[in-house]
Amino acid sequence: RARILLSKARERAGTERVWMKSIVLERNLGDLGAALKLLGQALRVHGRFWKLHLIKAQIEERLERFDAARESLARAVKMCPDCVPVWSGAAALEEKQGQGSKARSILEVARLKNTQAPMLWLEAVRLERRAGNRKAAMTLMAKALQQCRSAGVLWAEAIAMEPRAQQKTKSSDALKACDNDPYVIMAVSRLFWR
Repeated sequence: RARILLSKARERAGTERVWMKSIVLERNLGDLGAALKLLGQALRVHGRFWKLHLIKAQIEERLERFDAARESLARAVKMCPDCVPVWSGAAALEEKQGQGSKARSILEVARLKNTQAPMLWLEAVRLERRAGNRKAAMTLMAKALQQCRSAGVLWAEAIAMEPRAQQKTKSSDALKACDNDPYVIMAVSRLFWR
């Protein structure tokens, strides 16, 4: 019944969200082939809707078609170069495949194209932390805080990265840089709680 309703909605309205809901329904029902078929049609009509590209890459990754997922994400990056989740998804795919240097490269290009995107800096810092490169993570964090001075999400991560003795000082700096930011408030409250 849901399929019939969504089919009618695609015929009548055919908006990006209707296509996405149809694809997500098929994916959740386990019919990945039908979801990919719908994705092909949807991307012809709404090629700039980044969520469709991400869903396609996720489905291809689930089917263990990693090259196809890479191609989908590469196409998404070209179509939506200012979309942070697409860049993050491309880097995450490479990291899962054990290609840490390629993931770093993707995030570097993303940061060059989107200079004021704190989430891309955060992804790069976390990538280095997961790889065990504490020094590289600290260097990246310093650059990130210079580039995006008032990004609370970066300050919160910076507080967590500091050794316990310096967390209080870093919290003070964070509150000065971006007062009333929810990420910073949460990081400082965690510090008090501990």
